[in-house]
Amino acid sequence: MCSSDLSAPDKVSVPNYAGMSVTEAKAKIVKDGFTVGDTIQEPSDTVDEGTVIRSDPAYGDFAEKNATIDLVVSSGKKTVTIPDLIGQNKATAADQLKALGLKVTLKPKASDDTKDNVVEIDPGVGETARVGDRVTVYFSQGPQKVPNVVGMTLDKAVSTLEAAGFTVGPTQDDNLSTDPKGTVTAQNPPAGSTQLQGTKITLSVSTYE
Repeated sequence: MCSSDLSAPDKVSVPNYAGMSVTEAKAKIVKDGFTVGDTIQEPSDTVDEGTVIRSDPAYGDFAEKNATIDLVVSSGKKTVTIPDLIGQNKATAADQLKALGLKVTLKPKASDDTKDNVVEIDPGVGETARVGDRVTVYFSQGPQKVPNVVGMTLDKAVSTLEAAGFTVGPTQDDNLSTDPKGTVTAQNPPAGSTQLQGTKITLSVSTYE
C-alpha cells in the first residue's frame, strides 16, 4: 500500500470535538494520541460561548499520531457598536438597529425635543451589544397639552399634571367658589394649551366650607 494513502496505518481519523467544552476537548485530544494546539476564538450565532465549533485538522480528516490539533471555539454572538442615533426619528433608528441584528424596544420619554425623535439609547452610544440583544430607544413625547384638572381634588390634579410632565406651583385660594373644599376651580396655563415639559401650572383651589 502506498505510504501516501490517507488510510495508511500511520494515520488515523480525527474524532469529532465539536460541541465539547475546551477542557473536555483538550483532554480527549490527548487521550486520542494527538497534541493540543492553539485555541482560536470565533463569533457564532448558533454555538454557545466557550464551546468548540470545529477542529483543525477537521473531523474525519486523517492525521498522523501526535499531530497537533487546533480548536476553533465560540466567543459567543458577534458584537456590534451602538451607533449615534440621537435626534433621529424613532422609526429610522429602530430600522438601523434591527439591521445590526439587535432587538428594539421603543419607549416614550418626557422631552421638549421634536416629537418622536430619539433622546436616549440603552445601551448607550458607542457601547457594545451582542447580536440578538435588546436595545431600548427612548423617544421624545414633545411639548405636551396641559390636561384639564378643573373639578378634581388637589391631590388628583397634582398627580395628573406631574404624570403629564408638568410641575405644580403654589396654589391660590378661591374664596368665591361654592365647590367642595379642596376642589380645583381654575388652572393657568389653561387646559389644552401646549406647553414645554416642566412648565409650572398654577391652580386655584376652593376654600368653601
